[in-house]
Amino acid sequence: MSSNRVVGLGGAYIAVAEGADGHLANPASFTTRYPYTRHDDFDWDFAFSWLNVGGADQDIDQSGQSGFDRATLLDAGLHLAFNRHGYGLHLRVHNYFLSTFDEQAQTTRPAKFSQVFGSFGYAYSALDGELTLGGALTVVTSEVGPETVDPDVPEDDQVYKVQGGGLLLGLLFAPHDTPYRMGATLRTEIIGSDVTGRSAVPGVPTPARIIAPMQLGLGFAWMLGPRPFNPKPDFGDWVEFGYAKPDPTLPRRYVLLAADAVFTGPADDDTVGTQSLLAGRPRAAGQAGTWSLRAGAESELWVDVLRLRAGTYFEPDRHAGGGRWHGTGGLDLHLGELIYDWKLSSAVDGTVGYFNWGLGLGFWH
Repeated sequence: MSSNRVVGLGGAYIAVAEGADGHLANPASFTTRYPYTRHDDFDWDFAFSWLNVGGADQDIDQSGQSGFDRATLLDAGLHLAFNRHGYGLHLRVHNYFLSTFDEQAQTTRPAKFSQVFGSFGYAYSALDGELTLGGALTVVTSEVGPETVDPDVPEDDQVYKVQGGGLLLGLLFAPHDTPYRMGATLRTEIIGSDVTGRSAVPGVPTPARIIAPMQLGLGFAWMLGPRPFNPKPDFGDWVEFGYAKPDPTLPRRYVLLAADAVFTGPADDDTVGTQSLLAGRPRAAGQAGTWSLRAGAESELWVDVLRLRAGTYFEPDRHAGGGRWHGTGGLDLHLGELIYDWKLSSAVDGTVGYFNWGLGLGFWH
């Protein structure tokens, strides 16, 4: 689960690594320039996605169990790029909504289990933009509490929290005037055991720790068509030297192909999956390392109006081996200009026992 562009490409984004969509796929994207901003000394980007993960019939983690009524994902990113430096923030929130029975009050109470990923990142473009290095400090928080917090009661008396932190590192190699890019990422293991508060909702399990295993990813991307993939950026150097700004115009026609391979390391022997935990029947998960393969394609089929994308990825089963293949798709629709030029994005992701769809808002260039 990720932003709409990343989902539509089947998650294959490590070597694309551009825009606010891609911060958590590869933190090099905090400063990677789009071809049309290669002459600007300042650039910024914003992306927002909302995904509807569905209801109790969804098997999110292949545990074969359901412990929630519905689930959603919010993904938002913002970065500012000054010359060769980029700084940004990214927030990803998984919300699982469920109903619990309060035996003392003899009533059903709505509850929420949340996983929040907050990142602050920095990236630098070296070798005139051919090599970009990025990193992000990530804090992960799991929360258990009522769906709506009572403002008259201290939060620590209603919401149970457990937190941990780690690093996400990434690089992008994009040789000038070539049609390809290569990328790599490393996420360190995150173990959260800093516990605060207590849950005011009976019957919802509270994890003693949270673990996000280490992850290593490699990616390759290739662009076909007249649009160049890696035109040489000058990062606004024309301002310093006093000559006219170069024309940023480029052909719009292109076909982007991308592929990733991602290894996720093992967790501790006593870890369980989120969905089985919420169902009250914890099932061991993450005892062995797993591989995921991802691939996607994107093209602007209707010039300056519509981009389409399609992809696929293999989701390994973290419980008992094996896994399942997903099919994904998405689009960007040019909405028009209101102060900025806007686009509406959408994505779908489906496989046996699982389907989600999402909407997003961002800039059109």
